[in-house]
Amino acid sequence: MSTGKKLHDEMLHPLNSTMLACPTRGACTSFQLVDEFGSGSPYAGSSYEACDIEGETYRDFLDMDGKGEIKNHFIGPIILRFISEYIGDNDLYTKLQTRDN
Repeated sequence: MSTGKKLHDEMLHPLNSTMLACPTRGACTSFQLVDEFGSGSPYAGSSYEACDIEGETYRDFLDMDGKGEIKNHFIGPIILRFISEYIGDNDLYTKLQTRDN
């Protein structure tokens, strides 16, 4: 099974059997990642990958405020992943990909 097909299948909600015949592009999704300890420190500079409902992949880096934006993706849910290991000296960032939750 191809990676695109697998991601597409994962994004489909199991209770929703409705599929659009012609996918529409034009959605914009923004997000911000901050630590979960209440200080609001951003995960600035971390690379991320997002995949839309049609399996298109978008790669970029979080800005200095920990914000990212996926522009002009196909309408529907996106999957956000951190695929590259963090290179730096902040232990919290280093453990981001391997933490339990």
